[in-house]
Amino acid sequence: MKFRLLFLLCTAMFLSLLPVPTLAETVSADENFFDAVEDQAFSIAVAYWQEGIDSSYTTIGEKVYWEAVGWYAAKQSRTSGRELISSSEVEEFLDSVGYKGEMNIPQLWEEYGIVKTVHGAGGFVFYDFTRNKAIFEARIGIDAEVEVKPENHNSTLVMITIHTPTADKLMCYRVAFSPNENRNSRFRYCVTYVEPFIPKPIIDEKLGFTWEQLLEKNKLSNILDRYPCVVISTPFISSYSCTSLFRHNGKYVWVSDNYGNLYGEYDRFSFDYRPYSDGKDRACIGSFDGTPAFEESVFENYIVNYLDGIDYVEAYGMDDNRIWLDYATGYGTTERYVIERDTLILCEIQAVPEGEDAWAMYEFNYTQDIPDYDFLNGWNGNLRTVTAVWEDVDRINGGYSYRTETLYLPMNWEYLPYIVQSGDYTAYLNPRYSGTYVYPGDNMDYTVFFKAEEG
Repeated sequence: MKFRLLFLLCTAMFLSLLPVPTLAETVSADENFFDAVEDQAFSIAVAYWQEGIDSSYTTIGEKVYWEAVGWYAAKQSRTSGRELISSSEVEEFLDSVGYKGEMNIPQLWEEYGIVKTVHGAGGFVFYDFTRNKAIFEARIGIDAEVEVKPENHNSTLVMITIHTPTADKLMCYRVAFSPNENRNSRFRYCVTYVEPFIPKPIIDEKLGFTWEQLLEKNKLSNILDRYPCVVISTPFISSYSCTSLFRHNGKYVWVSDNYGNLYGEYDRFSFDYRPYSDGKDRACIGSFDGTPAFEESVFENYIVNYLDGIDYVEAYGMDDNRIWLDYATGYGTTERYVIERDTLILCEIQAVPEGEDAWAMYEFNYTQDIPDYDFLNGWNGNLRTVTAVWEDVDRINGGYSYRTETLYLPMNWEYLPYIVQSGDYTAYLNPRYSGTYVYPGDNMDYTVFFKAEEG
């Protein structure tokens, strides 16, 4: 007997010296994490899908909590045949998803037949979520598929695919978990947040192209290799308005024509085209960007950015020449993106209000000739030198600092940046900063001095 007690005492002392794993360490080493949280992730994601989000991506409204219980109960009925869920299991589920309210069935749910309360022997209470079970049987696996996948050691992805006669709609939710501090709960993990997110649109195989291929075809460099010019117009605007994109001397040009008022970008310059006091019209440079990647960042994805407005493809259609992809905005209007079937190039964006005829918001014309803007032809000949000297107030060391820009411009282009036109700097034609600036004229080099306005 003494030997047995001594053995047990030594064993206890030895075990006390071993490191004790924390709850988090125990959970992270649990290979059955996904199996443990699959029902919770399924239930809360389907509740979000059916009821929406009350206020923010990480805030679950009270109705969504209780809907999640109903979907949990419906899933148990489908997978294990359990028709009733005990009140204690309901409370533990609600606690595991972060619910802090009253543990009572929402008012009127029994009256509306959403749930039935069943009183068992010994005072135990059970719930029968009849409505959720009926919807589950009618929808899940028929016109909607729900797939739960592990993402990493503490989160899952729930993908809900809704089938329609023309296309599939995909809703995705990321559900994250942490260990449940209540070790007596039948749910070992608690939901920490639910994040709806929008995947890239699914393009049906019948269309014969992928989303990536569609975006690649609509890069401006690829379009202008096929067509000389893109003209984007807005028919819904009463006044004439269009934007032209093309190449001049191998460089991109973007010109907006708003009822005769022209402004745009060429190479590394932003400009507007305006009348002068001598009766001539000239291009006036408003900003200069010397960044090498300026062209690519501004121009290459110009058309692609329109397509990025599609979050998912809800429906599609086609005829011999065109394919259209429909995206429901959620405000009673569907946006329809029409593309050429042979080239996959975007040619129109339509608004399709519910119950009304479609009308064009943007039209993309790829067959017109390059617009004949005379002021661009100045870049074909000899360029003149315009030197800009900038004076700034040195607020750190006191006094002034200076910098110089040298620009090579056409003979009839002026350099008068927007920050000068807005009054942040004043332009002068001499280093004494005297007199009133007047455009020096065409066909000559000149120097202009810009002085910062203090204040």
